Amino acid sequence: MPAPRNLARILGILPALLAIGAIAAAPLQEPEEEEQYTIKEVMKLAHAKDGLLKKVATGKATDEEKQQLLVCYQSMAKNSPPRGEQESWDERTKQLVAAAEAAVKGEEDAADLLLTATDCKSCHDVHK
Repeated sequence: MPAPRNLARILGILPALLAIGAIAAAPLQEPEEEEQYTIKEVMKLAHAKDGLLKKVATGKATDEEKQQLLVCYQSMAKNSPPRGEQESWDERTKQLVAAAEAAVKGEEDAADLLLTATDCKSCHDVHK
């Protein structure tokens, strides 16, 4: 029979051993899906005065910023519009995603595509 002092030491590490066992037995989690943004977050990140859209459209964006703009628009496309028809929303966000993809690929007409696809007033009149 262990001495009381040894028993206390054994019992003291028991929770840690149980936690280690639980972690080891836990199934591996799938990697999280790409970062998702709300519509409001996309507006702040991409369409603010000096946001990602301006950088990408003027050719001053890094490759990472172009990719982030694409992720923003892909996220926005997965959201439902606060107002208006889903079909209209899907068409508008599809154009945004295509324009951002063109920017990521370095296509020459990417800036024009982005500026055409981001007609704020026409989208806000219908969906905001």
